[in-house]
Amino acid sequence: MFSLCGKVALITGGANDIGSAIAERLSEHGAIVAINYLKSEGQAKEILKKIINKGGEGMILKGDVRRRRDLLAMFDEILKRYGKIDILINNAHNLIRRTPIYNDSWTNYKGQIDVVIKGGLCASQIAARDMKKRQWGRIINILSRMIDDPVSGYGSYISALSAMEGMTKVLAYEVGEHGITANMILPGFTLGKVTPHAPGHVQEEIAGRTPLRRLALPSDIANAVLYLASPESSFITGAKIIVDGGLVMR
Repeated sequence: MFSLCGKVALITGGANDIGSAIAERLSEHGAIVAINYLKSEGQAKEILKKIINKGGEGMILKGDVRRRRDLLAMFDEILKRYGKIDILINNAHNLIRRTPIYNDSWTNYKGQIDVVIKGGLCASQIAARDMKKRQWGRIINILSRMIDDPVSGYGSYISALSAMEGMTKVLAYEVGEHGITANMILPGFTLGKVTPHAPGHVQEEIAGRTPLRRLALPSDIANAVLYLASPESSFITGAKIIVDGGLVMR
């Protein structure tokens, strides 16, 4: 059984479906969780309440990952309360607007880049500086299987996440000597309230093409994160785990 006892984890975008599942799973295995949110304060409070009721510990942090000062303030609060940061989950994503590339705008692209790349880079930089002090750390970036199997209309989203794949590999290369790993999770279509919506017949079609004959649940993504956050993954870095039930093979 994976143990994260004594580890402190920050989950950006921690109030959405996947983020909340990650927070709960890490807490169940002993981690102290800091749940970042921007607008969903009520959801963040509910997640934290659930974690505390199960005997876990954590905090919620409002902050916009596009603003370095917000990230610095969040990390400062974590360090003041817990003295360290061991695990960073970059899970904050911008709203996906399906637009054909010939009609898309730079504003839309920049919106994705600011959240995914700017936010992910700044959070990783700040976290890695603290992780280096203890020669241990886990940075896990939540991307999408669409970077390997593009879908029409999601050009800005896929482009930003593809850039984050390159950034993650460089990060893994540069921080590895300090005992820090950097890896990626690529979810497939994941059921949830705020994940990309599709009509029922489309969901059925995707599930039908998936070898496991179902769509991903947020808990499926959280389980993969748990492994990469654990000491057992110490020799895995710069890697990506695709969590799509085998659809990528089709």
